[in-house]
Amino acid sequence: MAKCAYHSNREAVGACVNCGKLVCEECKTALRGKTYCNPCANDIYLGKTAAEAPEVKATATQVVSTEIPRAAKGFLTHADESVGYSISCPEPWKRMSESADILVGFEAPEAEFGITASCVLAHEEVPVQESLQSYFARSKGNLQKRLKEYNLISEEELTIDQMPAIKHVYSFSNKNVTFKQMQIYLKQGKVGWVTTCSSAPDVFDSYQPTFETVAASFHLLGSSRGDTATFIPSKGAMKGDIRGWGIALIIMGIIQIFVPLLDTTWGGVLIAIGVLELFVQHRALFIVNGIVIIIAGIMNLVVAIDEGSRLFIFSVFQFIWGVNEIRKFFKYRSAAAITTVER
Repeated sequence: MAKCAYHSNREAVGACVNCGKLVCEECKTALRGKTYCNPCANDIYLGKTAAEAPEVKATATQVVSTEIPRAAKGFLTHADESVGYSISCPEPWKRMSESADILVGFEAPEAEFGITASCVLAHEEVPVQESLQSYFARSKGNLQKRLKEYNLISEEELTIDQMPAIKHVYSFSNKNVTFKQMQIYLKQGKVGWVTTCSSAPDVFDSYQPTFETVAASFHLLGSSRGDTATFIPSKGAMKGDIRGWGIALIIMGIIQIFVPLLDTTWGGVLIAIGVLELFVQHRALFIVNGIVIIIAGIMNLVVAIDEGSRLFIFSVFQFIWGVNEIRKFFKYRSAAAITTVER
């Protein structure tokens, strides 16, 4: 059976009508009923082969198919179409608990040498003008400051999903346990992407083929690709934000109750909502937060004016905080709509 020109271990499903190269399902893009390899499809949208340009409205950043690639044999594909990415993981591996720091993570069924092998994907907002090399250097510098006994093993530039990337392998110690990690850095627009695969040093080589497959499977969907890509917070970040402000509301409510001249009734309301947010994290709670804090601020302002107290400063702070909470309702709009696909 013929093999893909870009993946020698995959069967070809067709040939590009422009360059003639054989392509697998992942490397194929269909335009007007014809099969193209992804590089030629990019050229078409960029106007380099205008005669073949399809009669569709699209931009260069939308070129690579928004279809979720099929996973390699023995792997499953995890896709998040709202944030705009897909990545594969070994079938027997378990999904890690949701976190504000990572988009998704998977870990091996059993630990070896006291460490459970894992692969996690994270993203962060970065300056649009910052280069990949600068982003990597800054991130590496932070690792060197934060990690005990950081030891660089290798660095190399490569291509992931037709995008420039940097591979970074290093070891470090944590609580007298040594880890070995491989990281892949990519940058598109305002978003930095990092895939981190980790295991005990003694078994790293045996896991490396798995780590390489996971890293190579990373794929950006739709508008997540290109210089105009914008940062979309994860659902885990939204939940973490709500829990954090739940604690802050409880503290503010206690202040309301025990500081003279402040409205004690609204102190109780703030505490009740704060406790609720420790257990329930829904985007609508940002609206509730904002309205309640603004009302409490107005009530405190009225009392402060009547009593001639300087506590009106606290009221102004509450009003600003309330408006900011309402703005978060819109900030996390995409995060609340996140849906994932496992196949």
